[in-house]
Amino acid sequence: MAVLRGSLKTITVKGRTQLACGFEAHGDDAFVSFASMDSEMISTEAAAGQLLNLAARGKTKMIRLPLVGKAGLECVQSMERLTRSSSEYDSMNFMVKVL
Repeated sequence: MAVLRGSLKTITVKGRTQLACGFEAHGDDAFVSFASMDSEMISTEAAAGQLLNLAARGKTKMIRLPLVGKAGLECVQSMERLTRSSSEYDSMNFMVKVL
């Protein structure tokens, strides 16, 4: 879907894709969906940092993460830690629904 919409973003190091995700900005919001993450090459915390960097470059004020499962929760927790420890980001609000 991200390829068709032109919103696919990739993080590549030494010719190997580490993270591929759909990242689509609409006004102040960015909608993110993971397509693939190479957990042997990139940590969840590094992936979360890359998503925050994408958002910061695009002047996004809110990131909407339709992530589920353990990997999604770990990513959200990593983003929360990064926003708390950096003056680069103002704040982050999380909305979680446990199913």
